Amino acid sequence: MLKRVCCLICILSSIILPIEVVAKDISTGSKKALSSTTTIFIANSTIDAVKKIALKYEKLYPLQKINIAHSGSGTLARQISEGAPAEIFISASKKWVDYLDEKKVLITDSIKPLPLKTSLILIAKKGIKNVTLDNFAEYLIKNNAKISLGDPKSVPAGAYTHEFLIKNKIFEKIKNNIVYVNAVRASLNYIKLGEADLAIVYSTDVLSIPNQYQYIATIASKDHSLIKYYIALVSENANATAAQFYNYLFTDDALKIYKEFGF
Repeated sequence: MLKRVCCLICILSSIILPIEVVAKDISTGSKKALSSTTTIFIANSTIDAVKKIALKYEKLYPLQKINIAHSGSGTLARQISEGAPAEIFISASKKWVDYLDEKKVLITDSIKPLPLKTSLILIAKKGIKNVTLDNFAEYLIKNNAKISLGDPKSVPAGAYTHEFLIKNKIFEKIKNNIVYVNAVRASLNYIKLGEADLAIVYSTDVLSIPNQYQYIATIASKDHSLIKYYIALVSENANATAAQFYNYLFTDDALKIYKEFGF
């Protein structure tokens, strides 16, 4: 127990330092990284960017490997609360880091916002005509069509979308036309497979698959809560190498990759 407490104190001491200082030390310091595998649970929408960051990190630190699991933030948070072996958690909303923090699962001082920005967009399968943000509800009802949305109970994109639908008095009109998914990017597959005609996803979700979907409109940010990503270390599993990758996610190298993927 004493050894465990000392280990966590060491991790915390590095986190409490200004992120910029710690990140600089990692990116410019010795490449003699500890040998370790770090498991990171991340919001589905961040997979492309984080995967590329992890690959670059592994080249810098060949003795370290990054394992990535991705799904809806709520699904991942519940798995972590039940003992899943994650060392780092990235959520697409603060709700799920707060959920884990209340359960004393996270190192509280490690909870930080990531500098990521995205927006909600309405998309359609190719070939659909005359659909707009103003009339998409009428289109769904008239054509008995389906719209794929993240489940607001576990998918932050779904929760933001639900706020938009409620605020604009659309939800009750289309609730029977909604197909819920457990991760925002699953909506893209529903359109691809013909199981939905429309979907609301993040703008960053479609960048990796250009020309496969039809952009309809961007949903105004005033119609939902601010989209914000958060990161934290999981207290039961985090170690010095996990803290090192955590800090790397704030470096200039990582920031350039986030921007490359639209964040």
